[in-house]
Amino acid sequence: MNFSGEIEDVKYDLAKRIKNRLKAAWGNKINFFTNMFLAGGGAVTLEHMLTDIHPSTITIKSPQFANAKGFLRVAEIEGRKAATG
Repeated sequence: MNFSGEIEDVKYDLAKRIKNRLKAAWGNKINFFTNMFLAGGGAVTLEHMLTDIHPSTITIKSPQFANAKGFLRVAEIEGRKAATG
């Protein structure tokens, strides 16, 4: 069986939800941003459907690990604060 059509429909629906949430949160203020960065596990899969969010939409390097790397940095900073505390 070929589910490629159904998979594309799900991707399209997810991209639409992301766009709607961004519009609800930021509205016209989104135009004040210089760039919009795509990160997270779905960034590569959905980037072709999300590039119209902002004129300068960029998928970051290794987007699948971006959240984990960000949390690691926060943990390192907090660890240093606690050590010098």
